[in-house]
Amino acid sequence: MNHDDAMDEPRQTNQPGRTNQPGQANQPGRANQPGRLGERLAAAVARGDYRAASLLAGELAADRLRAGDLGGGLALTERQHEYAERAGTGPWTRLAIRCRPFPALVAAGRADAALDGALRLLAEADGLPETSDRPEDFAPWQVREAVLDVAADAATRLADWERALELRRRAAASKADRGAPPREWLAVLFEGTQALTRLGRLDEAREVLHRCLTEAEGDHALHSRAFSALAGLEAEPDLALRYGRNALRYAYRSGAVPLVSACHDRLGFHLATRAGLPEEALAHNLVAAVLDALTGTPGSPDWAVAAFGLLPGDSAVPARWERVRELVGRVDGVPLGPLVASLSDDPAAPQRALDAVLVEVRSRDVALLNTYLSLWLPVVDGIRAARAGDGAAEGSVREVLAGPGARGGWRTLAGGLRRLLDDGAAAGPLRSDDRVDRLVLDRAVEVLTGARRLPGGLWRLIPDCAVLSEAHTAAVRRLPAGSVPGLAARGDTPFTRALRRLVAGEREPDVLDGVAPPHDAGVRLVLELLAEDR
Repeated sequence: MNHDDAMDEPRQTNQPGRTNQPGQANQPGRANQPGRLGERLAAAVARGDYRAASLLAGELAADRLRAGDLGGGLALTERQHEYAERAGTGPWTRLAIRCRPFPALVAAGRADAALDGALRLLAEADGLPETSDRPEDFAPWQVREAVLDVAADAATRLADWERALELRRRAAASKADRGAPPREWLAVLFEGTQALTRLGRLDEAREVLHRCLTEAEGDHALHSRAFSALAGLEAEPDLALRYGRNALRYAYRSGAVPLVSACHDRLGFHLATRAGLPEEALAHNLVAAVLDALTGTPGSPDWAVAAFGLLPGDSAVPARWERVRELVGRVDGVPLGPLVASLSDDPAAPQRALDAVLVEVRSRDVALLNTYLSLWLPVVDGIRAARAGDGAAEGSVREVLAGPGARGGWRTLAGGLRRLLDDGAAAGPLRSDDRVDRLVLDRAVEVLTGARRLPGGLWRLIPDCAVLSEAHTAAVRRLPAGSVPGLAARGDTPFTRALRRLVAGEREPDVLDGVAPPHDAGVRLVLELLAEDR
């Protein structure tokens, strides 16, 4: 699962606007009977029972929205609203009906439409009386808080941090004003700490997080999330690790397995990056992936792959479940054994899940390592062309190898490539302790000795090597094309369309259709490297 989402998982509500609102989509057996619901809806309309028709249209709308049929869900929501009006339903319930599709709009990437619609509903709500002489399914505060909730979610998705913060604070104030327990409105303020952090208001974010710890009595899940957020804000490594361990302890106390899994992943990150303990870090990341497997939660072990790449060798991998438990057990108050036993009564299940996770981690490690080839092979092809007498290629290569990137973390690799440029395959052994350096240099020697060929004219893509690597990485990690900034910056061209198709999972040769030289060489390179990964 996406463990960043798990740390900010939505509140469980029966508020309007959620697809599980009362009397609608949460009744057992109905979601799988759209045909029968449609018949009952038609019958209710025929006999003039618009109250029943409104409820049935709402159930059908929820079914469509859950199935991803946004157009069908919106159309049924309009019909539900029409039937509610004809039934004489009160204004707050009708406003709640109009809020229903907004979460689905956000999920479908139309957060701007959801935010605009929610803000209009909030303006209407401000003009409605708090009491109604017509039948209402929801109290005014339920409707108002539901609209504030989805509006804040949409603003967050749009990175409109000031508005998101304002909406979170309004929702928290509504809860506090009606006497809700502190943990309820503090949970909303907690969600606003993301906006505070993005706005650089770190002291305010810390203040809210500490309030969550001291005032949300008994809310172990909120305590866990607050400690985890504090760990991310903390510059002092020892304190960050202490916060991360506390987050994990409270996650176990909460009993929420997705939160436990997320906290294992987060602690693994801190152990790897702040404590220099890659084996212990990987153990926590592997536990997260095993818990996801045992609960049937779809996910991708990206954090485990990252920790795996930091290990000195495969012998350091904790491949036995007993060793994983031993490493994780260094955190007091983490009852991993009982939790796993509650998820499966088969004592061999954790080891089977771990074996499967490690197979994927090793495969993904190689695949992610290969993404550096799409970054550097255009330069390698430039060295090949330069050694063959192409002055333009040599100029491009020397410019890259003298650039700021080659003086930083790529210094050793750049030095090896300069030796190959000057001396060719006769440069002698090229040594590096870095896995990426070794991979690129070994591949470069293969190219220069003729043992491996690259797509013709690839060196001309040296200015585009970053976007090639970004697209390759997104394809390996199964990320959306919208997450590749280089593609967005280059607009809509045959080259970027082809890369987007690769990111989307297409691997057929026709992705090259319409891509002219030299850009076809870049697309061909990524396609070949993805085939190597398989």
